[in-house]
Amino acid sequence: MRIETTFDEHAAILELIMRRSATEASLLIRSHILESKSEVQKVTVQMLREAREAMLAEQ
Repeated sequence: MRIETTFDEHAAILELIMRRSATEASLLIRSHILESKSEVQKVTVQMLREAREAMLAEQ
């Protein structure tokens, strides 16, 4: 589940920050943001598709 993955990623990022592993934390933050962006795009496309289908069904 993406929510659990997000929490795990946040925990890992915080752990790296507390260990002062700036380079590793930065890499994980970048990876997390890219993955999250991809997931948001997928959800958005799916919602738009569903809205379009609903609109066409009403016609």
